[in-house]
Amino acid sequence: MNREDEGRSLNIEQPSSSVLFKQTKVLPVVIVIPAFNEEETIHKTLESLKQQTCLAEEIIVVDDCSSDKTGSVAKSYGSTVIRTPKNTGNKAKAQSFALPFLKSKYVISIDADTILKEDAVEKMFKFMELHPDTSACCNFVLPQKIETIW
Repeated sequence: MNREDEGRSLNIEQPSSSVLFKQTKVLPVVIVIPAFNEEETIHKTLESLKQQTCLAEEIIVVDDCSSDKTGSVAKSYGSTVIRTPKNTGNKAKAQSFALPFLKSKYVISIDADTILKEDAVEKMFKFMELHPDTSACCNFVLPQKIETIW
C-alpha cells in the first residue's frame, strides 16, 4: 500500500480459510463398532464420527444379527455394514468378526452408544504416530447420562 492509499484503506476482516473452506483430513484409521439392536442409539455415535476434526477412512459396523434396523441406520450414514451369520453372544466376538475386513494402519473400536468428543480420532491418531512403539491406546470415557447404576 502506498502513502496515498493509507488514509483510504478499508478495515475489512477476511474470514479465515477454515471458515470458508473446512478441509477435514482423512486419516488411515478404521473405526469398528460392534452393534446388537442399537437402532435407537447408533445414529448419535455415527453423527459424532462425522463431526470429527479428522475423519476415519472407514467406519465398519458389525451388525451382530440385530432384529431391529441397526444395519439400515448404519448404512444410511455411509458406514460399511458386515453382519455376523449368527449372534456371537458378546462384543469381543463381534469385534473379532471384523478382523479380516481391516485394512487400515490403525483401528479404533467404540461402542454403538458412544459419542466421541470432536477431536478424539485426531488425538488418538497423533498419539500413535508420535509413539510408534505403542501398540494400543485408549481414551477415558466420561458418562454423560446415567440412567441406572447397572
